[in-house]
Amino acid sequence: MKKIYNSKLQEIYYDVSKSLIKNVWLSDDMDFDDIKKEMKNWMAKFKEKKPKYMLTDSSINLIIVPEVQEWIINFLFPTIVKRGVLKYAIILSDDIFAEISIEQMFDEEKDIPNNKFQQYFFKDEKKH
Repeated sequence: MKKIYNSKLQEIYYDVSKSLIKNVWLSDDMDFDDIKKEMKNWMAKFKEKKPKYMLTDSSINLIIVPEVQEWIINFLFPTIVKRGVLKYAIILSDDIFAEISIEQMFDEEKDIPNNKFQQYFFKDEKKH
């Protein structure tokens, strides 16, 4: 897996043989503007690489408030559905509130028309 983006808040990797893009959140010290900037950086790499599989490591203790959840849903999900992503796995935090905030957001994506990707939630990348 090759690193294709790096900042103080996230790293993005791509594995061409698996058509897999992976992002790792590095800090929970982010405001809404930080999240938007990093999501836009992620989206640029996603559009460039056109992966069929996605993995997000959200094991930091970032609680995504409803306003940010809504922005992410509207920004992210229509594009990944349109581009034909097949599976999206998320590594969750041990913090119950951070976990619930992410699961809540993913419950909303089920309402997007033509959504066919499967989602998976894990606590540890190595076990799956």
